[in-house]
Amino acid sequence: MRRSLIAMFALVSCSNPAPSPEAAKKAWEAGRQKMDGGDPDGAIVEFSRAIKSDPGFAPAWHDRGRAKYAKGEYKDAIADHTEAIRLVPNTSAYHCDRGMAKWEIDEIDGALEDFARALALDPANAEALAGRAGCKFEKDDYAGAIEDATKSIALQSHQVDAYVVRGAARDHLGDFDGAIQDQTRALDCDPRSAWALINRARARFGKGDYDASLSDATRAIDSDPRSAWAHAERGRARQAKGNTAGANSDFESAMRLDPKYGKAYRYRGFLHADQKAWQESAADFRKAVELAPRYQPLLIHHVWLALTRSGEADAAQRELDSWVAGKSGWSAALARFLAGTMSEEALFKGIEGDDWKDKMRGCDAYFFAAIKRLVAGDKRTAEAYLTKALATEAKMLHSWQRSRVELEALRSGK
Repeated sequence: MRRSLIAMFALVSCSNPAPSPEAAKKAWEAGRQKMDGGDPDGAIVEFSRAIKSDPGFAPAWHDRGRAKYAKGEYKDAIADHTEAIRLVPNTSAYHCDRGMAKWEIDEIDGALEDFARALALDPANAEALAGRAGCKFEKDDYAGAIEDATKSIALQSHQVDAYVVRGAARDHLGDFDGAIQDQTRALDCDPRSAWALINRARARFGKGDYDASLSDATRAIDSDPRSAWAHAERGRARQAKGNTAGANSDFESAMRLDPKYGKAYRYRGFLHADQKAWQESAADFRKAVELAPRYQPLLIHHVWLALTRSGEADAAQRELDSWVAGKSGWSAALARFLAGTMSEEALFKGIEGDDWKDKMRGCDAYFFAAIKRLVAGDKRTAEAYLTKALATEAKMLHSWQRSRVELEALRSGK
């Protein structure tokens, strides 16, 4: 009996060895060297060894989370950062890095909570400010994003994320020159940043510089060949330059790389519209909304257009009526105009003003008013409205690009 108890005790002791802080630190240091050398897989092996040697060693949990983040394993990264926070709750970097991982999987509110905690612990955490800027951008708080990103840059001038986010926010406010400047600064810090290249491509597209946009998107693909976003943006630049086959190829590449990437279907829907392939256009728009419901207020009007011009006006009307019921705002106003419950005069009253938002609304209003006139056979007024849409210079908008195509077709008699 005594011998069996001794054996049992030995078994328990072997299966639960005492922590070895020295071995943990040695493995952790080896992991950090592998991370510095660009080997996250090797780093994970070493950090896991450190955790096995001492499960209470928080830096190993944190750095393993960082290595998993580098591999795109965001949920696993969150789990490791959470354990690091449990062990050492008041470390700003731990909360910041968990926030970054949450941001990647669109847990925006959770990310904001982590960034707030990180900044409460260390107000000078530039990375946390950049992360919070990114989350504010996701919530369409562009002024707040610019403010946080600017603070981050003041603390750490080489903060790539802060430049990219500030540039993207400026892009959405119509400040394309400022956006290009910020993305260029980000690229000065990291010349191979696909994120900065894609955003600069978008800003250059917004200025109508399609050659430069195409160049940046191609560089982004060279930097990150598996980026569906980069392929989609290059496709859009190719489309603007009249390269239909190249654009379609890029959109299909984006879909293969990420079958759930709604933007690729959205972009291809407009390519089909340019070719007057109305059924295909409507199908792509609906697929885009299925994958990314936030696109519906943007695309519902284009679905109406595609169905109406394919001879399915009744179906277009039903779909529009179903969507607009109980809704307010600009998209709803535009939908009511298309549905016939708002006059053209009332629609145009909603676009008075000179800021960027007014210009975008003006472009949408004149484009869809032109389409209604075309459907009614009034080509002269349609041409005048399409000309006004283009005069807004809102080149980033699909309605601006579509106005250009429709006006060319109208003037050529196609």
